[in-house]
Amino acid sequence: MIIVKLGGSLIDSEYLARWLDQLAALKTQKICIVPGGGPFADLVRMIDDKYRLDHKNAHAMAILAMQQYALLLADKNPSYQCISSIQSLLKNPQGHYIWLPYDSVMQDCTIPNSWEVTSDSLAAWMACQCEAEHLCLIKSQDVDVHLYQADTHGSLLDQYFPQMTHDYRGKISIYGASQIEQLVKTISNG
Repeated sequence: MIIVKLGGSLIDSEYLARWLDQLAALKTQKICIVPGGGPFADLVRMIDDKYRLDHKNAHAMAILAMQQYALLLADKNPSYQCISSIQSLLKNPQGHYIWLPYDSVMQDCTIPNSWEVTSDSLAAWMACQCEAEHLCLIKSQDVDVHLYQADTHGSLLDQYFPQMTHDYRGKISIYGASQIEQLVKTISNG
């Protein structure tokens, strides 16, 4: 299984629909998209700054922001099935899925209620839970080195990412919005 985190920053990008289409065209792998938060999460950050929300409430609202982005992604491409349960994802055969994260994340009390944990770390958490062989993070800016290296990619990812991937044994790669073909080639070649 391949976990692909599509950053919320791609919401206004010319590449978003292409990512969804290109990944849906890959029939040899089970693929699950983890949504970013994008402008939905930005609104939560603004409200948190203004009202000084309880950390648990701000965290829940940020996860709901990811859920909203997931529904937008599903609306853009009907090839994907929305799924909220990791167990259901593991039981389902090959296919293409978009994760609705709220139920799974809110039930796991080991995930910190903090802005240090963004959709990057939650994609890593999901990859660990599913024992996915590959975690791909799609960012708005292109990157030169695709295989994850903490010293090279640290500024692109949230602060909790190294802890969340500490026990992950799969491959981690990072691609920019315009680097679709490079990732598709990597996946196709195994």
